[in-house]
Amino acid sequence: TRTATPLPPTATPVAPTATPTPSGAPAACPCSLWSASSAPTTPSGTDSNSVEVGVRFTSDTAGYVTGVRFYKAGSNTGTHVGALWSATGQLLAQGTFSGESASGWQTLTFATPAAVTAATTYVASYLAPSGHYSVTPAAFATGPIDNPPLHALADLHVDFAEVQEVGT
Repeated sequence: TRTATPLPPTATPVAPTATPTPSGAPAACPCSLWSASSAPTTPSGTDSNSVEVGVRFTSDTAGYVTGVRFYKAGSNTGTHVGALWSATGQLLAQGTFSGESASGWQTLTFATPAAVTAATTYVASYLAPSGHYSVTPAAFATGPIDNPPLHALADLHVDFAEVQEVGT
């Protein structure tokens, strides 16, 4: 049985990251919430339970989410599944990560990009089947994370129960 459980506000996940290609956007897209050189302060959390973690985000422009990515530690093993959800929990796109490296950023490109609307909330998530997901405690303590046209919402821990599931 899977039980929805909100993340504690001090254990904000670093990943996954939406990788949209907004239409009409500047040449900087495809874009991401975090740069390829960014890394979590805690690459491997101590939680060893199967858990789906995610990040709520918006885009300034309409376009398509072509995939998601997450930061992986060597202890985060198993088959990882990434997804894009509406704010109400409707699954918009999903896929299984393949060709993963032992650690670092892992990227999933959806078979079919998902259309997104400007100024609408979405959730990018991934399943960490053995836990040990990467975190940066209090990453949102001072507000949202902005990398225009994308914005990770600071109130992640409040509404996260919509997509985080613990156990199998």
